[in-house]
Parts: sequence; C-alpha cells; structure tokens
Amino acid sequence: MKKEEKSYVEKVCSAMRIDANGCAWLMVSIALLVMTFPVQAATTEVHVLGYGLNGTTTPIPITLWGPYITGTMRDSTTINWKTENATTGTVKYATEGYYKEHGDYDHTITDTESKQLHHLDLTNLTPNTVYHYQLILGHESSGDHNFKTYGDDSFTFIVYGDTRAQSPLFTQMERHKLVADSIAREKDVSLVLHTGDFVCSGNDQEEWNRFFESCRVMLANTTIYPMLGNHDDNHTNYYETFGVPEWYSFDCGNAHFSVLDSNEGVSQHMTEQTEWLQNDIACDATWKFVSFHHPMYSSDGRHWGGWKNAVWENIFIDKSVNAVFNGHVHAYERYEEYGIQYVVVGCGGAPLYPLAEAKIPGYQNSFEHTLGYVKITLEGANATMNVIQVADVSEDNKEVTHIYPQNTVFETVVLSSCPATQTFDTGVPVNPYPSNSGTHIGTLKLTHDVRVNMMYTYPCPGTGGHTEYVRIGNSTWCIAANWTWYQSDWHNLYFDESFTLKAGENYNYTLITGSYPQMIHTRVHTTLDGSAITCTEFTDINTKRYTDWIPAIRLGWS
Repeated sequence: MKKEEKSYVEKVCSAMRIDANGCAWLMVSIALLVMTFPVQAATTEVHVLGYGLNGTTTPIPITLWGPYITGTMRDSTTINWKTENATTGTVKYATEGYYKEHGDYDHTITDTESKQLHHLDLTNLTPNTVYHYQLILGHESSGDHNFKTYGDDSFTFIVYGDTRAQSPLFTQMERHKLVADSIAREKDVSLVLHTGDFVCSGNDQEEWNRFFESCRVMLANTTIYPMLGNHDDNHTNYYETFGVPEWYSFDCGNAHFSVLDSNEGVSQHMTEQTEWLQNDIACDATWKFVSFHHPMYSSDGRHWGGWKNAVWENIFIDKSVNAVFNGHVHAYERYEEYGIQYVVVGCGGAPLYPLAEAKIPGYQNSFEHTLGYVKITLEGANATMNVIQVADVSEDNKEVTHIYPQNTVFETVVLSSCPATQTFDTGVPVNPYPSNSGTHIGTLKLTHDVRVNMMYTYPCPGTGGHTEYVRIGNSTWCIAANWTWYQSDWHNLYFDESFTLKAGENYNYTLITGSYPQMIHTRVHTTLDGSAITCTEFTDINTKRYTDWIPAIRLGWS
C-alpha cells in the first residue's frame, strides 16, 4: 500500500477503536484482497468491517466530509464533499427504476476543478423521484447512496439540533452519532432541518470534521437544511459548508419553510430580515413552518420565558404559521400559543440539562437528559409529529445510561393545517333595534386566550354604526383605541399595541358608539365562542340610562 493509504487506514482504525494488532491485521487483509482481486476501471471500492447500521459493513470513507446533500428541489440537488487534499471528482447517478434494473448508473457529471470542498449540482431531474448516486475520486468510490426530489405528494422530515461535543466529557462520535444513526435508519426522510450549534466553535475546522464524521450515513442519504446557532459564530465555515445565506426559505411538497437568524449579531439587520419574513411567509402553502435557533417559549431556568420577539410572533399569528422549531435549550419542550406549536428540540448531542420546575404559560410537554429528535409526516391536509427518544444521559453528562429501541415515541402530536384564529365575538342579534349612540360600561370574561389588535363593531344595516372610543382593562392594566374617522375600514378600531385577553380573567370595558351599532338587548350575553359579556350601564346620547344594551362587537386579530 502507498504510504498515505496506510496512514489513512490507521486513522480509520483509531476512529473505530481498533488496537495496533487489529490495525496490522486489517491492513494485511486489505493487501491480500487487493492482490487477489484485479483492480477494475477506476471504481474499486475497498470494504472493511465497521460500525454500520443494522449490522452492515461500511466502506472506508474516501472523504473527510460526505458525500452530503443540500438544496434539493423538484428538479435538482447538490452533492457535496470535502477531501484532505485538492482533488477533482465525479458523481454517477440514476433513477431508482434504472438502478434496480441494471445495477448501475446512466448519468455522469464531473467537477473538473481540483479543490478540497466541492458542491456539484445535479439538474434536470424528475420531480418526486428516488435517485441513486455514487461519488468517485480517482480510483476510489463511495458506496451507493440515494435521495428523492420533491413533488406534490406526502413526505416526512426530521428536526433536531445542538449536536456539538463537550470536551473533555464526550465527543460527537459518542453522542451526536447515536442520534444521527437513528435518523439514518428512518425510512423515506426527505429532509433534515438542523436548528443550529453544529459545533462548539464555528472557526474550528477539526470540529466540523468531527461533525461530518459523526453523521456521515445520515447526510449521504437525505438533504440537510441548516440554520445558525450562537456556537457557529456566523463564521465563513458555515456558509462555505452549506451554501446558504443568513436567512432563506424553501418549499417541499405543500409546505413552505422559512429559516431565520435569531443570534445577537443579526440585530443590525433585524429590520431587513423581518421585512423579508413578512413577504416570504405570505404564501398560499398548506403548511407553513418557521425555524431559528433561540426559542420564543422556554422554561429554561437560566432564561425562563424564552427569547421573545413580539414582531415575529405577530407575523406568525397573522400569516397562520403551523409550527415553529428551535434549539439552544438542551432539552425537548413543546408549547402551544394561538394555535401555533412551538417545538424546542436542542437534544441532538450537546450536554443536556434540566428545565425549571415551574413551567411558563402555554406549556404542553417536555423531557430532560434524553437525546432525541422530532419526525413530522405530512399527508395532504393532515400532519403528525412523533417525538423520538434515542438515549438517556446521566445528570453529570458523563455517561449514556440507556439506549432506546429504534423509533421509541415519547409523544404524538397532530398538527392543524389551519391554526384557529381565536376571537371574542358577540355575533349579531335577530333584531338589532332599538339602537342609539352612547356610552357602554360592562364586563368581559373569556373562555380562551385571545390575541387582540383590533375591534369590529357590527352596524345596523344601511347605517354607519361604529365605535368612536374603546377602553379595556382590569385593576392592573388597561388599553384604549380611538376612531380615525370615516376611512376605508371605519367599522374597525386598531390598538397601537397588540395584547392578549386571558381565559378566566375578568375585564372591564367602556365603549362610546356612534350612529347606529347593532344592540343585543340583555344584561348578560354568551358569545359565539362561549365567553360572556355583560351590560352594567348604557347611557344614550339623550342621557337616558339602560342596563340591557350590549354592543355587538368582535375582538381579535387582523
């Protein structure tokens, strides 16, 4: 064997924890194999017994990184790899139908530029089709791998993150690899969404090498979509590795994914990013998912409550986002607010820690000191999220104490394709008369939380019925809004700031109405959503007082 080949085998043996005698035996065995079987046509593949999935053998890696797949769309994808020295490289590929019939590939594409890191685009592919491919470097080749182009059909995707090691306690090969190999065993996964913190230090090439070593099998057979974590340092290594901008979006099937940057360093570009988000998420996809590193909702004791961003959250509500995926907190958490699932899944291999005993509002479920990921399957207007547990880790993070059987489900969550827009709506009476303008005083009590930024007043037919002033509050808080005269939507009043009316709490209201709003003539009224509104007193424009005039209104989000 050549000197560099011997050195590489030694590296592989070391990574596989084969001792010196075993290494010598392995090299002799390979040498005998090479002498016994003639070398053929520049695609010789040497196999060694390794730690493959499901007891299989794995080939000696011919790359430092990869091959790994990025940027898959309906008719294209990108095959990437990195080598220790500058090389050229070739990818052979074929549809699964062709590959199964012929045992070979019918397309070939070569990157003729000699370099370490390669990004080779495969174009003019058929949508919704499984392809097999093989990477060839000189006289060596990888095994057969596969990917699937996107179409309109159902698909499955994975979300996980925070895969960095923690020296000297453990390496990525000892923790992250457990999760990555479990994901690699999943069937028909179209993409993996990584929520950031790939490595401890984004500028450390050796750490990136260890990341790719630990998830080699997973990345060779499905597409990865990344986002920046704080440990990734907004470094050029991240951008050169994945070929994505700081924030971006993509589509798969009937789903739209928006990937954002929540790190402190983006603050100078936050306005630009938010404007981009507002436009990007305004699409007609059946499913809308948003992902970024820092969770808005978390019961992490060190940052209890999460990393709030009211502007983004208002956009999520307004544009009917279905779920938001985050990392950063090294546990699994799930919250539900305004019909949106907020899923924290920072348990991909980094050091784990407990959450606070007291959980924040919206809390649904969680686990601690367990490695895992979430698997979401979309089937038309139906979606199911399974939370998968991989392994338990000791409280001091020094040992893996239990490995779960493949596909151990912690919980199953059914996602709604149309998050409910909660409102407080009185509805309209059968007879809205008599009606008059005046001042209404009464109370509200809701059966559910309602996010509010506007109030609509139901007018009597053919009139200009409206509200000129509204004040809502309780003993500790209040907010008011004023009419802006006869503008385009003058039946609506808009509050300067959005707010939430909480279920079970009592609120007082004061309304000054104009013209002829519809009236509900009762002291207590049950609204369309099951909440309650009362009339304490109504004084009309002629100073006459009543206790059974309730204005017909709707509070909610627009």
